[in-house]
Amino acid sequence: MTDITQIHELEYDAILRQAVAVIDRTRAMVATVVCSAIGTADCSTGRIEESGSVW
Repeated sequence: MTDITQIHELEYDAILRQAVAVIDRTRAMVATVVCSAIGTADCSTGRIEESGSVW
C-alpha cells in the first residue's frame, strides 16, 4: 500500500529547489566529462592521422 504524504507549499518549493540544484550540478559534471572525452578523442584522432595509421 502507498502512503500519501501531505507536503506544504513551502516544503514543496524547498524540495523542488534542491532537486533542480542536483540536476544542474549533474548536468555540469556530465558536460565536463563529455567535453573531456571529445578532446581526448580529437587528440587521438589527430595522432592517428599524423602517423598514417589505419584502424
